[in-house]
Amino acid sequence: MDEVLNKVLQGDCLVELLKLTDESVDLIITDPPYGVVKNERVMFYSNLKNRVEKNSVVDYDSFVDFRKFTESWFELVFRKLKKDSFMYVFWSQKYLDLGISVFHPNRVIINHYPNSMVANPNHFIYDYEPIFVIEKGRPKLSKGKHSSVLRFVKPQSNFKKDKLYIPTQKSLDLVRYLISISSKKNDVVLDCFMGAGTVAVACKQLDRRFVGVEKNPYYCEIIQRRLDEQDK
Repeated sequence: MDEVLNKVLQGDCLVELLKLTDESVDLIITDPPYGVVKNERVMFYSNLKNRVEKNSVVDYDSFVDFRKFTESWFELVFRKLKKDSFMYVFWSQKYLDLGISVFHPNRVIINHYPNSMVANPNHFIYDYEPIFVIEKGRPKLSKGKHSSVLRFVKPQSNFKKDKLYIPTQKSLDLVRYLISISSKKNDVVLDCFMGAGTVAVACKQLDRRFVGVEKNPYYCEIIQRRLDEQDK
């Protein structure tokens, strides 16, 4: 375990997670591919200031068999979770029924983000994201009242505190909240689809340790630069 703690493991999670023993992590928070962004041109910040570089088109999250892929990684990842612990999976409205049939969540909470509302006279607005709460054993949240409806704004490119680096990036404050109510200091948090590394950044800020896997080399660079920024 020590050799993978607080490191960005570049590669396929179905391979990299074999390095972890079963029931070795205290919390899982992850935002897997779910087939809603395809062949998007990746734009990333080569530093954490203003310079932006465009890279080649990346096949972001398309699959031959989406359900099989989801079942495969979930089966492997869930084995790494300790008993009496939580797992949070960010998901999409579009494939909500598939996600429920695969994950069998104990709860579905939602994050409502009004800052990304775009008017459409023909449809209801996509202004929330579902988050599956999956329990292993009988975990407990920290004391207090915890609503199933959360309100954390999405990152944006003009934000300083929570700048947007990739299309599906999650709110740093939202991830910090989930970590703080579901774990304690020095716990190990696993994110097998790191994206821009928000879970890892939150872990550093909250004195948690992390294990993270990311397949995209451009994203790995973003993650490392964001982590380095935390040490300054």
